[in-house]
Amino acid sequence: LFMARINPKKGLRQLIRAWSLLKNKAPDFLDSWCLVLAGWDDGRHLEEVEALVQAEGLQDSVYLPGGLYGEEKHNMLCHASAFILPSFSEGLPMSVLEAFSYGLPCLITEECNLPSSFDQGAATKIAPTEESILAALEGLMSGNMDLAEMSRAASELAHEYDWARI
Repeated sequence: LFMARINPKKGLRQLIRAWSLLKNKAPDFLDSWCLVLAGWDDGRHLEEVEALVQAEGLQDSVYLPGGLYGEEKHNMLCHASAFILPSFSEGLPMSVLEAFSYGLPCLITEECNLPSSFDQGAATKIAPTEESILAALEGLMSGNMDLAEMSRAASELAHEYDWARI
Protein backbone atom coordinates (compact mmCIF):
# COMPACT_ATOMS: atom_id res chain seq x y z
CA LEU A 1 0.00 0.00 0.00
CA PHE A 2 1.14 3.50 -0.92
CA MET A 3 -1.04 6.15 0.68
CA ALA A 4 0.00 9.76 0.22
CA ARG A 5 -0.68 12.61 -2.13
CA ILE A 6 0.01 11.80 -5.78
CA ASN A 7 3.03 14.03 -6.38
CA PRO A 8 6.38 13.55 -8.17
CA LYS A 9 8.37 13.92 -4.95
CA LYS A 10 6.74 10.78 -3.54
CA GLY A 11 8.70 8.48 -5.90
CA LEU A 12 5.69 7.01 -7.66
CA ARG A 13 7.36 6.86 -11.06
CA GLN A 14 10.21 4.82 -9.58
CA LEU A 15 7.78 2.60 -7.66
CA ILE A 16 5.70 1.84 -10.75
CA ARG A 17 8.77 1.07 -12.83
CA ALA A 18 10.13 -1.19 -10.06
CA TRP A 19 6.75 -2.98 -10.00
CA SER A 20 7.02 -3.45 -13.76
CA LEU A 21 10.53 -4.87 -13.40
CA LEU A 22 9.20 -7.23 -10.72
CA LYS A 23 6.41 -8.35 -13.03
CA ASN A 24 8.98 -9.24 -15.70
CA LYS A 25 11.51 -10.79 -13.31
CA ALA A 26 9.23 -12.71 -10.92
CA PRO A 27 5.67 -12.73 -12.30
CA ASP A 28 4.56 -15.33 -9.72
CA PHE A 29 4.84 -12.69 -6.97
CA LEU A 30 2.08 -10.68 -8.60
CA ASP A 31 -0.30 -13.64 -8.34
CA SER A 32 -0.60 -12.98 -4.62
CA TRP A 33 0.32 -9.29 -4.34
CA CYS A 34 -1.11 -6.08 -5.73
CA LEU A 35 -0.02 -2.48 -5.43
CA VAL A 36 -2.55 0.09 -4.25
CA LEU A 37 -1.60 3.71 -4.93
CA ALA A 38 -4.09 5.66 -2.83
CA GLY A 39 -4.05 9.43 -2.62
CA TRP A 40 -5.40 12.67 -3.93
CA ASP A 41 -4.08 14.22 -7.11
CA ASP A 42 -1.61 16.98 -6.25
CA GLY A 43 -0.67 19.11 -9.24
CA ARG A 44 -2.33 16.95 -11.90
CA HIS A 45 0.24 14.19 -11.46
CA LEU A 46 -2.40 11.44 -11.36
CA GLU A 47 -2.80 11.52 -15.13
CA GLU A 48 0.91 10.81 -15.58
CA VAL A 49 0.76 7.98 -13.02
CA GLU A 50 -2.26 6.40 -14.72
CA ALA A 51 -0.53 6.66 -18.12
CA LEU A 52 2.61 4.98 -16.76
CA VAL A 53 0.57 2.13 -15.24
CA GLN A 54 -1.10 1.62 -18.64
CA ALA A 55 2.17 1.90 -20.60
CA GLU A 56 3.82 -0.70 -18.35
CA GLY A 57 0.79 -3.03 -18.67
CA LEU A 58 0.17 -3.09 -14.92
CA GLN A 59 -3.55 -2.41 -14.79
CA ASP A 60 -4.17 -5.96 -13.48
CA SER A 61 -1.97 -5.50 -10.41
CA VAL A 62 -1.87 -1.73 -9.72
CA TYR A 63 -4.95 0.03 -8.38
CA LEU A 64 -5.57 3.76 -8.04
CA PRO A 65 -8.61 4.28 -5.79
CA GLY A 66 -8.00 8.01 -5.27
CA GLY A 67 -8.01 9.63 -1.85
CA LEU A 68 -9.26 7.43 0.97
CA TYR A 69 -10.80 8.85 4.12
CA GLY A 70 -12.64 7.64 7.19
CA GLU A 71 -13.90 4.06 7.02
CA GLU A 72 -12.44 3.45 3.53
CA LYS A 73 -8.99 4.47 4.73
CA HIS A 74 -9.32 2.34 7.87
CA ASN A 75 -10.38 -0.69 5.81
CA MET A 76 -7.49 -0.26 3.39
CA LEU A 77 -4.97 -0.06 6.24
CA CYS A 78 -6.55 -3.10 7.93
CA HIS A 79 -6.24 -5.21 4.78
CA ALA A 80 -2.79 -4.12 3.63
CA SER A 81 0.19 -6.42 4.12
CA ALA A 82 2.85 -3.71 3.97
CA PHE A 83 3.31 0.00 3.31
CA ILE A 84 5.73 1.81 0.98
CA LEU A 85 6.75 5.45 0.68
CA PRO A 86 9.71 5.89 -1.70
CA SER A 87 9.75 9.64 -1.12
CA PHE A 88 12.47 12.08 -2.14
CA SER A 89 11.54 14.55 0.62
CA GLU A 90 9.35 14.57 3.72
CA GLY A 91 8.98 16.49 6.94
CA LEU A 92 7.31 13.91 9.16
CA PRO A 93 5.09 11.66 7.02
CA MET A 94 1.81 11.06 8.82
CA SER A 95 1.00 8.25 6.39
CA VAL A 96 3.97 6.24 7.69
CA LEU A 97 2.98 6.88 11.31
CA GLU A 98 -0.54 5.71 10.47
CA ALA A 99 0.86 2.60 8.82
CA PHE A 100 2.91 1.90 11.96
CA SER A 101 -0.22 2.29 14.09
CA TYR A 102 -1.83 -0.49 12.04
CA GLY A 103 1.24 -2.68 12.52
CA LEU A 104 2.25 -2.52 8.87
CA PRO A 105 5.84 -3.33 7.93
CA CYS A 106 7.14 -0.32 5.99
CA LEU A 107 9.54 0.26 3.13
CA ILE A 108 10.61 3.90 3.38
CA THR A 109 13.46 6.20 2.42
CA GLU A 110 15.83 8.03 4.75
CA GLU A 111 14.11 11.17 3.51
CA CYS A 112 11.04 10.14 5.52
CA ASN A 113 13.00 11.30 8.59
CA LEU A 114 12.16 8.32 10.78
CA PRO A 115 15.61 6.83 11.50
CA SER A 116 14.38 5.07 14.63
CA SER A 117 12.08 2.97 12.44
CA PHE A 118 15.14 1.33 10.87
CA ASP A 119 16.92 0.92 14.20
CA GLN A 120 13.86 -0.68 15.79
CA GLY A 121 13.09 -2.97 12.86
CA ALA A 122 9.74 -1.42 11.91
CA ALA A 123 10.93 -0.37 8.46
CA THR A 124 13.32 -1.40 5.73
CA LYS A 125 15.38 1.39 4.22
CA ILE A 126 15.00 1.97 0.50
CA ALA A 127 16.35 4.62 -1.84
CA PRO A 128 13.95 6.34 -4.25
CA THR A 129 15.36 4.36 -7.17
CA GLU A 130 13.88 1.56 -9.24
CA GLU A 131 16.71 -0.81 -8.28
CA SER A 132 16.41 -0.23 -4.53
CA ILE A 133 12.63 -0.47 -4.55
CA LEU A 134 12.77 -3.65 -6.64
CA ALA A 135 15.23 -5.29 -4.24
CA ALA A 136 13.05 -4.42 -1.24
CA LEU A 137 9.88 -5.66 -2.94
CA GLU A 138 11.60 -8.94 -3.80
CA GLY A 139 12.71 -9.30 -0.19
CA LEU A 140 9.22 -8.54 1.06
CA MET A 141 7.44 -10.93 -1.30
CA SER A 142 9.94 -13.78 -1.11
CA GLY A 143 9.64 -14.10 2.65
CA ASN A 144 13.18 -12.83 3.32
CA MET A 145 11.78 -10.25 5.74
CA ASP A 146 10.32 -11.18 9.09
CA LEU A 147 6.99 -9.44 8.58
CA ALA A 148 5.62 -10.53 11.95
CA GLU A 149 8.59 -8.99 13.76
CA MET A 150 8.40 -5.83 11.63
CA SER A 151 4.68 -5.58 12.41
CA ARG A 152 5.33 -5.89 16.16
CA ALA A 153 8.07 -3.25 15.97
CA ALA A 154 5.84 -0.94 13.92
CA SER A 155 3.03 -1.13 16.48
CA GLU A 156 5.49 -0.50 19.28
CA LEU A 157 7.05 2.46 17.48
CA ALA A 158 3.62 4.01 16.83
CA HIS A 159 3.15 4.34 20.60
CA GLU A 160 6.10 6.77 20.68
CA TYR A 161 3.98 9.16 18.60
CA ASP A 162 0.76 8.70 20.58
CA TRP A 163 -0.87 11.93 21.77
CA ALA A 164 -0.98 10.70 25.35
CA ARG A 165 2.76 10.10 25.32
CA ILE A 166 3.60 13.36 23.54
